[in-house]
This record gives sequence, structure tokens and C-alpha cells, in this order.
Amino acid sequence: MGAIGAPDSFRDQPAFQVRGGSAGLLVQLEDLARVADRLGTTTSMLWNLEKRVNGLWLEAGAWGGGSVTADRVRARMLDASFALRRSAAALEELTEGVRESARSYAATEGRVQLRMPWAGEVSPWPAAPASGGTLVPTRGQMEAALGSVADEVALLAALALLKTAGVTELRPVTVTALPGKPENIRLDGTAAGLLARSQVLKDENDPGVVEVLRIGEGGKNTFVVVLPGTQGWFSDGGSVPFDLAGMGEARGRESQYVAAAVAEALRQANAEAGDSVVLSGYSQGGDHAANVAAFLATGSQYQVDFVLTAGSPTGTANLPPGVPALHLEHERDWVPGIDSMPNPDTPDRVTLTLTDPVATPEGEPAGLGPAHRLENYLDGAALADASDDASVRTALGSLSLAVGAGQATRHLYRFEREPLPARPPARVAAPADVSTPTPPFSRLPSNR
Repeated sequence: MGAIGAPDSFRDQPAFQVRGGSAGLLVQLEDLARVADRLGTTTSMLWNLEKRVNGLWLEAGAWGGGSVTADRVRARMLDASFALRRSAAALEELTEGVRESARSYAATEGRVQLRMPWAGEVSPWPAAPASGGTLVPTRGQMEAALGSVADEVALLAALALLKTAGVTELRPVTVTALPGKPENIRLDGTAAGLLARSQVLKDENDPGVVEVLRIGEGGKNTFVVVLPGTQGWFSDGGSVPFDLAGMGEARGRESQYVAAAVAEALRQANAEAGDSVVLSGYSQGGDHAANVAAFLATGSQYQVDFVLTAGSPTGTANLPPGVPALHLEHERDWVPGIDSMPNPDTPDRVTLTLTDPVATPEGEPAGLGPAHRLENYLDGAALADASDDASVRTALGSLSLAVGAGQATRHLYRFEREPLPARPPARVAAPADVSTPTPPFSRLPSNR
């Protein structure tokens, strides 16, 4: 069955909503505001010019009459003054009209956000039913339920659970290249082709392994980094960076250790200053991918050219301007909502929200809900590739330019958290000297 879940009779109908990007409403509102400002500046210039011409006309009156040439010049000045005045008045009216349009569109956008279900429900319950009657919250419900403390709550919860499992803190991540000759694969610069690499990592099921694809030989190269989704709740001593500790690191620490490890993996893959980097990930992998993109774009010599995420909480990711990103979400997937806010509506960031009904295939575990399945997002990526939406096309154009279509060299690196520090041996208390009487005050209750 198709992971998107829409019947064949509905395939010709829109199955997603798009926010942000070059054609996003907020971007258009910002463009309107910029146009209005420029019109206002031009209007002021015209009024000032009219005043100067009118002043010159008045000064020309002192030249004295009787001269045909002087009278002709003064008449032309007067005509110019009136023309400038009419133009300035008309431009002033146009400027106010543009500003009023921007205000009206902004007000309409606010009303739409209140009414559109994919924009976020107010109440966290009731939740969306999954297969077998299980209830899971939607993305909007999760955002509303968590409020503005989502990252702190996620980190504290993760660390509390890790402490129960014997892990007391997050630790740096070491990077080791897997043995064997790098494999040559074919990669096309589409959303579906890029997200398919997440499926490959999921099928291989090798904990902690990250894929780095090198495209090009010599000159400027492109490196595609694919980060895996969550790999178990607890790993052995917290050694796998993508277990529950990884969720806490992505949410509360901006992926600080994973980001440093990706930079090290790129170095080992012989990436050089100025090379292009594309990051992709599903679920927790997408959360890290957005954070790593921000880290590399501001703290390295690489050029981050695209970010693709699927089913990931990326609303709080601080991607700098100029880094194009496509975020795939589903309105019934609660995972993208655990950061408590939608993705920013900016020229560089496009959010494609799937809206088709979903269900867990017969005989498969429900997991985190049917909408969060990677198969759903693979179908969503194919929809993005086939879409004629201007924002989506612009975003995927950046991906196509960076990746192209052809051969890539596949490098695999194992990410592993540094071992837990050795615990000092337990001190054994010396046996009490029974020959020494216990002083009376030692039996007083302690105030500690």
C-alpha cells in the first residue's frame, strides 16, 4: 500500500501544504513592505525636488519682466513644479495602497493560521487515531502541549532516563572510518534520491554509522552527509550517539558533539575549504542535520548548500540566511512538534506538510505512529520532486545544483561516544574498634 495513504481516485488532488520559501506568504509580505519603503523614499525625493523647483521659480521672479526668454523659463519651471507635485501625490497614494495591502494580507494570514488544522491545534487532546485504535497526538497538538520549554524538557528527561541506565552525562563523539574499499554508487539530485539514503542506512542497521558521499574528483567537490534516525532507547553505556542521549543532545545542546564529529568525518573524507556540503536525515537524523548545517555554515570553511529533513523537529534550528532547506512533515506526525514551534517562514526554508490519511500496514508495529514511518516520507519526497510549487522548485533547484546526477563515492564512519570515565574503587570502611566506647554525643540526631 502507498505510505501516503490516499486512494487512487484522490491522487490528482493536492496531498500537501507548503509554507515558506521564495513564494511563501511571509516572504511576499516582506517584499511588499520593502517595496512600500522604496516607494516612500521616492515620494519624499519627489516632494523635495518639487520644493526646489518651486523655490527656483520664485527666485526667477526677481529677474524682472519684459524678457521673453525669462518668462518662458519661469513658465517651464511652473509646469515642472505642478508635474512633480502631481507625481508625488500619486506615488504617495500608491505607497499607502501597498502598505494597506501588506497589512490586509498579514491579517488574513493570521486568520488562516487559526483555522488551518495543519497550522497547529490548540488542545493536545483528543489525539489522532492510529492503526488498532492507538491514539497518538498530531504535530500541532504536540507543539501546543509542550509550549516554549520543549528543548529543556527533552534534555532533562533524556538525562534523567540515562542516569537510570547508568549514564550520567553526554560525552564527545569519536569518528572511525569503517574498513574496506569505498563503494561507488549512483545518486541523483532529487529529494527522493537523497532521502532514499536514509532508507539504506535503516536497512543496514549498523548502530552509529554515518554515510558520507563524495561527488567529484578535484576542484570543488560536494559531500553529502546522511545521519541515521533514532537507534534504540539505550545503547551500551550510551556509546551510540543516536540513541535517547542523541535526542537530548539534538534538542538541548544543538548537537554539539555530533556536529563536531561530522566535521571530523568530512576532514577524514578529504573535504577541503570551499567544498559544498549537503546534509540529510530522517527523524532524529534530520534534527541533527539542521543543527550540523548551522554549525558548519558559521564555524567551518565549507559551503552548506542544502538541508533535507523528514519527520524531524527543526523549528528551533538556527539555520543562517542563505542555507536552503526542505523540511518534510506530516500533519499527523507528532515528532516534528516536540520542539513546540513550526519551522520559520523564510525565503530559504520550505516546509512541505503532507495531509493524506495514513495507516500502519497489517502486521507491522505501530512504532511512533503511522505518519512517522520513513516510507510515508519517501512518498512525500517524490511528491515534492513532482510539485510545481514555486517555493519547492526553488529549494530543489539548490539541491540539483549541488548534487547533480551521477556517481558518488560512499564512505562510512562509525560515530561512538567516548567511554565512560573509570569509576574509582569503592572505599571500604575500617571495622570499628569495639574496645573504644562510643561517645554519648555521637548518638544525637543529625541536622544534615
